[in-house]
Amino acid sequence: MARIEKKFDAVKMMRSIRDRISDEIDGMSFQEQQTYIRKRLRDVSKTRAVSSDNEGLPTPGRLAEPTRDS
Repeated sequence: MARIEKKFDAVKMMRSIRDRISDEIDGMSFQEQQTYIRKRLRDVSKTRAVSSDNEGLPTPGRLAEPTRDS
């Protein structure tokens, strides 16, 4: 079977994003991390509302409150 050349590597992108976010939140308390994530989600939601390129894509939902077990 011939190998298909990928133009987009989703795993590589996911790891890159995860590493960047980990660097940005390094040293933050849990509360600071929650605030950071909520702000980022609001920013993305606003960007999607303005952009017509993202029509049909779901908007990010609210983050669930952490349980005591977390």
